[in-house]
Amino acid sequence: TEFNALKEQYDGSAFLTQTQRDWIQLQKIINKTKLHTKLNEPKNILRKQCFRITQHKLFDPVILLFILINVLVMSLRYHNQPEAWDWTLWSLNLFFVAVFGLEAILKIAPLGPKVYLEHNWN
Repeated sequence: TEFNALKEQYDGSAFLTQTQRDWIQLQKIINKTKLHTKLNEPKNILRKQCFRITQHKLFDPVILLFILINVLVMSLRYHNQPEAWDWTLWSLNLFFVAVFGLEAILKIAPLGPKVYLEHNWN
């Protein structure tokens, strides 16, 4: 049909002006672009060490692994579980609280809470 031919000719936008098509094309390019803020390494030696740890290529995958294990541990609770099992799950939960608390400290210490909260991954 004529409509399908026009649609094909104008890349699915037969009834748009050239300006509108240009704007859509620009939006597609912008959506494909991934901008990353370059974080500056702190000068303080302790903060610098925290920064280097959190920027290591294995840091985020290890934290993600801890998150997945934590989800698994949280799913292991059941009705009328033995007290020993309850204590084990409580201990593991405490361990994960410590790991995630340390992660937050290691990320907040070098750059401050504002930069920490600006990143969606945190």
